[in-house]
Amino acid sequence: GPLVDQLVAAGIDHDVLRIPEQFFKMSRGAPLAAFQQGLRSIPGMSFYLARLGFLLRRKKPALVHTNAIKCHALSAVAAPVLSFPVLWHFRDILPDGPTLWTLRALSRTSRVNVIANSRATAVSFSPEPNLTIIHNGLNASQYRREPNREFHNLMKIPHTTPLVGIVGVLARGKGQIEFLQMAQRLVRAG
Repeated sequence: GPLVDQLVAAGIDHDVLRIPEQFFKMSRGAPLAAFQQGLRSIPGMSFYLARLGFLLRRKKPALVHTNAIKCHALSAVAAPVLSFPVLWHFRDILPDGPTLWTLRALSRTSRVNVIANSRATAVSFSPEPNLTIIHNGLNASQYRREPNREFHNLMKIPHTTPLVGIVGVLARGKGQIEFLQMAQRLVRAG
């Protein structure tokens, strides 16, 4: 994907170790199915974790950084055993339940540090968070505002009408309801 293309272009040494499909397909939206899927993934995960351990021992990284829930769990299992510090970049607002409980327990293992991309994410992870918050950034030098009139034309609204939108996965906790409430107030206010 694009990240690997960027690494190659920059001449950065990297390895791609694909997560076994059975494990990758687990969904926190269906806990029972995820548990069953997890059980079915055990044979493949044993081999995967062995390969990951071999790769980490060979590369000797200064830090193992993860930014996805399954990767957080895998890193908490593999890296501390091998004495590598782990940094989770926590980006999800999880409901209280087995996934969150497991991650909280794993984060207490030695050498696992957690940062969050927002205060809301930090609070959802830990009610009394002592997490460092590093907001997602935008490289202003790479951003160029260009007029896009497709939506204006499609909706038959003047090109001078400002547009405000939200982009993201439709999921609880992502703020779409709050966005619609805010937009409704803005419309009412003119």
